[in-house]
Amino acid sequence: MKKVDTTNGITIEAVSSQKQGLIGDSHKDQAEQLPLAIQRTENVIGKKIKIIKDYRLTGSRRVDLDLQPLYKVLQDAKDLKPKPEFAFLKSVDRSTRSGALIYAQLKALFVKEGIQIVDVYGVISTQSINTLAHHDIEYEWSKYSPTYITELLEAERAHSEVRDILTRLIGSEIAYTRLGFWIGQAPLGYQIIKKMTSHGKRTVLAPHPVKSKWFIRMFELAADGKSYSEICDEINDMGYESRKRNKFDSKDKTKIIGHTGGLKLIPKQLERYLRDTIYCGVMTHKWLKKPMKSIEFEGLVSIDLFNRANKGKIGVAIINNEVKIYKGKVPSYQLIKNSANPLYPYKKYVQCPICEKPLMGSAPNKGQDGLRNASYHCDRHRPMFRVRLQVFNDVIKEFVKHVKFSDKFLSDLREAIILDWQKKRGQIVEISISLTDRLKDIEVEEKQINETLPRLTSLNAIKAQEARLDKLVAERDEIEVKKSEKNLEQADVQYVINRAFYFLEHPEETLLDKKNPQKSAALFSTIFDIPPTYEELKSRTDSIVAKMNSVFQLNEAYNHTGNLVVDTLSHGWNTLFESILRVHQKLKELDLFYYTQNEEENHHE
Repeated sequence: MKKVDTTNGITIEAVSSQKQGLIGDSHKDQAEQLPLAIQRTENVIGKKIKIIKDYRLTGSRRVDLDLQPLYKVLQDAKDLKPKPEFAFLKSVDRSTRSGALIYAQLKALFVKEGIQIVDVYGVISTQSINTLAHHDIEYEWSKYSPTYITELLEAERAHSEVRDILTRLIGSEIAYTRLGFWIGQAPLGYQIIKKMTSHGKRTVLAPHPVKSKWFIRMFELAADGKSYSEICDEINDMGYESRKRNKFDSKDKTKIIGHTGGLKLIPKQLERYLRDTIYCGVMTHKWLKKPMKSIEFEGLVSIDLFNRANKGKIGVAIINNEVKIYKGKVPSYQLIKNSANPLYPYKKYVQCPICEKPLMGSAPNKGQDGLRNASYHCDRHRPMFRVRLQVFNDVIKEFVKHVKFSDKFLSDLREAIILDWQKKRGQIVEISISLTDRLKDIEVEEKQINETLPRLTSLNAIKAQEARLDKLVAERDEIEVKKSEKNLEQADVQYVINRAFYFLEHPEETLLDKKNPQKSAALFSTIFDIPPTYEELKSRTDSIVAKMNSVFQLNEAYNHTGNLVVDTLSHGWNTLFESILRVHQKLKELDLFYYTQNEEENHHE
């Protein structure tokens, strides 16, 4: 049997990251392709190639020469015994992605050590040509590889491909970040969720079910004036620990050798958390042109709580829908400047006396005393309307003080409302029954259409049935809304009356609550069916009575005549019970139910 000559070689499988090593062009995928290059080379040289070592590389190849994974392979391979003559890899881009210059240097170092690089695709040739072979003379410069130029072009293409990939990837990430979506790992306390938006399915931040509670409590305790040590002790008792990360072997990036993190909260880390605006929903990513409040996710805490917790060291303000971040103490007039500013709670409910549109509120400049002139105003016309905040609030207080109901009126009103309800209840029951019957009919029609559609062959007939089905679905949704409204109207009338009558019996207490100015203003709006102007509130003209709801109109008439005459109402459609129900609903919406625990228990029973 003829003896076959042998030589030695090494194999190289390279991936850029662990993720690529798992889901695409992995070490295993490359190892399955390398025997093709080995067999082809054996046929060319007429020798059997023995693989003496396999290198599995994980790491970026877009680095300087001395950091190239292939350079590290060479430093190890040149000391192997026996010495390899061939190094097999999948393709040129598996050697480096730093371009033609680095590739040329790497190949020259391998050639210097007598190792020939070979790829699966045949781009790198094993052949060497001597331009002086016909003279039987050989110099270092006369030898070259016929595929060398092609190899350099391929190396440069691999380098350009990285730029193209990163441009598409990072470019998209920048665009989505500027739209308010989140890119990258979630800050501790948040979690990443995928949400369907007008821009497709995107990642946004959402509170972590457990860890978010640590951060909310941090800010609450800091706002209450607790020391950092006290805050750390309480948060650690809640189970806080820093994020755990895997620690990998420096040579084998797939091998976990330990963990970092899992530490308790310390004051220095607490301060970093308290200064991070992401916890009040304000993004400060380097890709953003300026800080922004994302509409895709809320912060764990409000801007007000964030500012109180930081006590002037850093502050956030929203001014004209733009986020401002201040280092140092934030001016008080800039701490809150948005549509829900509690300093101007009545701006949606009181109108300008000139154009009869809602007033605005602001403190645009300073007076001679150096204080900002907070005021309600309307600049939609010239001359503009403006009234100082204190004067406006005094008008509201004076108006509310005149809103009084006598015991006799409330007693007569209760009887009238119950009588009005009894008349209406029969109609509501009949309407509710008819809505239920129609829902049953729609269900039958939908079933018939769904059974018919699969048997249809005509495109026009299919479209007609689908249009009919859409119409039925829309009608069903509309009926469901109406039915829920009718069910609400069949509520416990005595319960509704008791809740609303507390408001009527204590108008000053409920309408002038300094602790909840926005809720008080919203409740103030229930006095009127049509928002009043500032001048009407100030002078209490006759026109303001016509804008009140039925109950308050009756009270004004009762104060003049001493009789409860329902026919005097200017809004005939607005029955007594509907007015009371509207007040009750507003109380419920604002969570302003003024009753004892026993009353609540009795109601649920």
